[in-house]
Amino acid sequence: MQSGGKPLFLSMHDPADYHGVLPSLKQWAFPRVVPADKKPLRKLLLKQRQNQDPRVARLKHIQIARNLLELAEVQSSHTVAAYASFRGEVDTSLIITQLLQAGKRVLLPQVVENEL
Repeated sequence: MQSGGKPLFLSMHDPADYHGVLPSLKQWAFPRVVPADKKPLRKLLLKQRQNQDPRVARLKHIQIARNLLELAEVQSSHTVAAYASFRGEVDTSLIITQLLQAGKRVLLPQVVENEL
C-alpha cells in the first residue's frame, strides 16, 4: 500500500503461528434480523468480544486495519475521520498510527461530559 510515496502497512506474525486458533466462520453466526430493541444484541456481542481469544482478536484487528488502509478512498484522502476504540472494539490505534505515519490528518470526536 502506498500513500503519497509513504508505505501504509501493518506487520503480522506468520499466520502459521495461529494454526488452530482462528475459529471457523460457522462459530460467528449473527442474527439476520436486528431486533427493535438492540440492547440485548449489543450486550451479547460485547460479551462475545470480551470472551474471544486475544490472539484471535489481534489478528482480526490487523486484518480490518489492512482492509481499511487498502481502500482507494483512504489512500487518496488527505483527512480521515476515525474514533478511539474501547471495551474490545476494533483497535483503531493501529489504523490511526498508520494514517498519521502516512502524513494524513486524522479527525477524532471529542467527548465532553458524555456528549459528543
